[in-house]
Amino acid sequence: METPVAEVLKALNKSVPKVFVLRPTSTLAEAFAALGEHRILAAPVVTDNGKWVGIVDVRDLLFAVVAMYSEYGSEWPKYAECLGCAVETLFPPSSATGDVSFLADGIGTAKPLKDVVRAKFHSPTGAQRHRISINNCDSSPMNILSQSDVVRFLSTQNALGEKGEKTLKDLGLAPTPVVSMNQSAKTVEGFQKMVETKASVMVIVDDDGKLVGDLSNTQLRGFTEASLPELEMPVTEFINARKKYLVSGVVQTFTAKASSTLAEVAAECVKEKVHHVIVVDDDNKPAAVVTLTDILNTVTA
Repeated sequence: METPVAEVLKALNKSVPKVFVLRPTSTLAEAFAALGEHRILAAPVVTDNGKWVGIVDVRDLLFAVVAMYSEYGSEWPKYAECLGCAVETLFPPSSATGDVSFLADGIGTAKPLKDVVRAKFHSPTGAQRHRISINNCDSSPMNILSQSDVVRFLSTQNALGEKGEKTLKDLGLAPTPVVSMNQSAKTVEGFQKMVETKASVMVIVDDDGKLVGDLSNTQLRGFTEASLPELEMPVTEFINARKKYLVSGVVQTFTAKASSTLAEVAAECVKEKVHHVIVVDDDNKPAAVVTLTDILNTVTA
């Protein structure tokens, strides 16, 4: 964890990305359309003169709409005003507040990885940041470092330390409370609950409380304003309807046991390119959700 960020980027072969960008004045509807067209989950927000503003995730856009669902319900045309708002309204007035997960801060590549993870992947309010920008002196983006990048580096370099060999149970990562919903519930109810609880994953269970699947950013690839009515679907139908946008075309939920080691979970996340695993007991009932954030919190504690 003492490795400088520059060396981490080199080890990961992270070249300067050529990515689609949004402008601060882009509307939420335009952002939905752009992310959907490119089938990406997030995009940088950059001013006309190249200054980095932050990163907007499709879930941030959706949550802005879901927050109004209790008032408007399925009368989707009424959301036009919300969807007409500029992307910049999703950001706090000052980047120093760090109140939202998609806020991006520039970092120096000479800093140790541990310091960057501790300081930059979390806001003062505890919100998760899944990606951070690495900026030039003029605030223009030079590269992006994600939680997935960091966990991939730690896992492939065998740099998880002694904690990597400990089990999830020993580390206190399982069992823990799980935010869940029934498989017959509307998808929008799951996202509403995610907004309320600030959960990054909604676990889906059957009537017996056994694991069926999960709802997360994965199902939002290719999601646009025209997709909003799909939120009325039962969650299992929604997930099946969205699988055509997945790279693999297959809906999968990855699981672990409380007896699994942190290194095993990290390796699984890297191999399958996922951001979480669901810990299940012997009856296939969810006992915890372990995310990349949990992994990074554990190794830097």
